[in-house]
Amino acid sequence: METTKIISKIVHHNTVFESFIRMKQDIPYEDMYTLTNTDELTEYMWLKPSITTLDYDIFVDDGEAYVRGNHPLLIFVRNGKNKSINEFIPISVSNNPQILDNNIVTTLSPEELYIIRNFIITNKELLETLSHGKLLPDEFVDKLITSNVVIY
Repeated sequence: METTKIISKIVHHNTVFESFIRMKQDIPYEDMYTLTNTDELTEYMWLKPSITTLDYDIFVDDGEAYVRGNHPLLIFVRNGKNKSINEFIPISVSNNPQILDNNIVTTLSPEELYIIRNFIITNKELLETLSHGKLLPDEFVDKLITSNVVIY
């Protein structure tokens, strides 16, 4: 019984991962986004693993950078430990998060992408409120839900 449950979880995670990646091709061109300069990250709040309990740095919009940049509301997830542009994966903040850069090569596993997806979905309202400046960064951190590691 336990083996069946584990296999079921793996199949489910892989299905989510495949749909996450496949959706990159279904995004309208105007909604695609590629980070062109790491200076753009200065408009984002840096959430370290000690805050999110996730294993990677996440950068969240805390002041309508998406409006000024004319792109969908998104977060950046650090794809490694370097500071090069290709280290930051843009992922939409929505009920169906999508990677917004067709050319980015991710080093994140299906399980990690699944966890990030759940983090976004669980905190979507907070991320939107923060991006509109209706929540102070400290309030955001206090309300952040980090206990959503896996949703079955």
